[in-house]
Amino acid sequence: MTLALEQDVVRGLLGGWRTREKESGEAARSLCLEMARTHLRAGHDVIVPQFIALPSYLDELAQVGADLAVRHVELVLLDDAAVSERRFHQRLALLPLGSQARPVPQVDLRC
Repeated sequence: MTLALEQDVVRGLLGGWRTREKESGEAARSLCLEMARTHLRAGHDVIVPQFIALPSYLDELAQVGADLAVRHVELVLLDDAAVSERRFHQRLALLPLGSQARPVPQVDLRC
């Protein structure tokens, strides 16, 4: 079982992620690292299918692999700039859990 670890899906599962962008991003990265560690430790593969803007996160992902003595591979897909930009903006709708990752309207649940 390969885990497709999509950080933006994890981030979208955190309450208040849209109003706490920096904090939710850090929390999602931390959760993803631990999810990867757990899945790799169980003997499975992990892929992180997204553009990663923070080089330090790439280092952290590589360290998880090194800690567990598993192979770490980085792969970059290149495309035309206009196509890449369009795909970047459309990708949330294409995620398996995209509907869960989208913002949830604030609802007052007090009775």
